[in-house]
Amino acid sequence: MPCWNINEGDLVRARTASRRSDGVPLVETGTVIRRTYLAYDAANCKWEVLVNNDVKEFQAKNLFRIPDSV
Repeated sequence: MPCWNINEGDLVRARTASRRSDGVPLVETGTVIRRTYLAYDAANCKWEVLVNNDVKEFQAKNLFRIPDSV
């Protein structure tokens, strides 16, 4: 389930918009850097995520927090 209570520094799985699976992972793991857009609906907030030394922007509805106990 997507999480709306994301904080900077959280480890997340990000669902990508790619519909093809030819070497491009459909789910990427990264670290949240900062929120870039604050929306009224929390699912539409945008976050910058560091994935494989590359910064990408995702909506909160596409981010899934990885528990600290893993």
